[in-house]
Amino acid sequence: MPLRQRCSSLGPDEFPEPVIGMSPVPTLQKRVRLVFGVSLRTLAEDWIFVPFVCCVVLLFVWGIDVAVSSRVPASVLSMLILFFTLLLCTWIPSVQVKVDRTIVWADPGVEWLLKWMTVMFSPAVVVMPRQKGLGGREVGRVIGVFAIGYVVVLLLVIGMVIAVRRCMKLLRRVPKIPIPDHEEMAIELDRRPSTTLSEKSQQAPPPLLPRLPIHPSTLLIYISLFVPSLALALLTDVVQPVHLCITVLAYFVGLALPPKLKMVLHPLLVCGGLTILGVWCVGGMKGQSLNDAIGTYSRSIKAQKLLTALASHKPFPTPGAGDVLYSLLDAAVVALAIRMYKERVMMRQQIVPIMTVISTVSIFSLVFHVWLSRSIGMDRENSLGMSCRFVTTPLSLQIFSSVLQEANASLGVVMVIVSGMVGDVVGKWAMRRVGVSKDDVLVVGVTTGVTSHAVGTASLLGTNPQAAALSSLTFVLFGTASVVWVTIPIIAEKIRSLAG
Repeated sequence: MPLRQRCSSLGPDEFPEPVIGMSPVPTLQKRVRLVFGVSLRTLAEDWIFVPFVCCVVLLFVWGIDVAVSSRVPASVLSMLILFFTLLLCTWIPSVQVKVDRTIVWADPGVEWLLKWMTVMFSPAVVVMPRQKGLGGREVGRVIGVFAIGYVVVLLLVIGMVIAVRRCMKLLRRVPKIPIPDHEEMAIELDRRPSTTLSEKSQQAPPPLLPRLPIHPSTLLIYISLFVPSLALALLTDVVQPVHLCITVLAYFVGLALPPKLKMVLHPLLVCGGLTILGVWCVGGMKGQSLNDAIGTYSRSIKAQKLLTALASHKPFPTPGAGDVLYSLLDAAVVALAIRMYKERVMMRQQIVPIMTVISTVSIFSLVFHVWLSRSIGMDRENSLGMSCRFVTTPLSLQIFSSVLQEANASLGVVMVIVSGMVGDVVGKWAMRRVGVSKDDVLVVGVTTGVTSHAVGTASLLGTNPQAAALSSLTFVLFGTASVVWVTIPIIAEKIRSLAG
């Protein structure tokens, strides 16, 4: 009789002794799962494969930066080059098959970059205490321009998208929201479980207890890394590891907040505030002021500068934690090209309303914010600083450094970050109030891309991937169009004259 049948016929106290050679000692895979709660493969992906993909992407950005001389930031230019190269590959079926296989291979790293894109903006919040302060009245004017400008641009974008779509519907008789079916999808990837958590969470029944925003093993790893990194910071001048741990743990706190509280306290704002407090405490232990401690957090040494120094065999200072996150942000911007490639069929169908909104609203926003700021009495440099509030950070810095050099760049960067956070929280509520459905991929994607740029796009990645793809293309093209507008001499002079 087979062993399984004999065992099933025995009573509860009559099971045979374990067979010799069948050791109850768990395998390495089972031991890892018992200790960390995840598989060995997942740990290898998170701590070996994902960093490898990030390094490859950063090398690509550096290569583009060295090879191409352009006013467009290297990360944005790399994303555009990669995206259009992938589109060209679709014309050759044999090449497209290889490209799709490569994307499947790199997908864990790409999805990791997109999933944690929000925390990569935290250095812009952390360095805010070092920015030039404003007077009380000027702060009030800034708030007024911020609120009025947001409402005007939000309603303008929504109205234009709906109007253009209705015109296209009358001319072409196309559906309202053309979503491709499975045969027309860009590519259907066999994703690993770690890259489809958002889809599984939608299919699974809601848990009885609230879940942690991250896996407990990840939280445990960063807590365990914090203690030795703090000791290293106190005994030496190496503060980058402890600053990174503080930033990541602070972001976990922001993610763990209840949804209603997140409507007021954006995770990025919580992360930035707690990181400032943590950096201040570590700096105080070392006898540093807050300004000096933040100076060690971000030293403006991104991956491109570091790789250039290595290639030329020149000495270079140690980058700070903020520099590491900013470098990863460059990689995340490039990774958006993969997401757009996957949704290329839908994006091709929606290119007309996207380009119509971008070409019109980009020039309107530049002129309107400068005019409104000056009309209510803001200083010239602050008025120019408000011009790029809807332009993503790398491109806005490019405008301030190359064209509008008289502008208060510090105020401009702060407005960009705050616009992203406010747009991410208020924008969803405002769109619902004016009757926009959350399933309206076109309106949600384009509006988020214009008013919330990369911060809002990062929020959409986990909830509405198709809208996130449209938002990615929108905020990049919107910023690029703004750069093009201000490089035209007559437009640049008109903006300066409006500022007084």
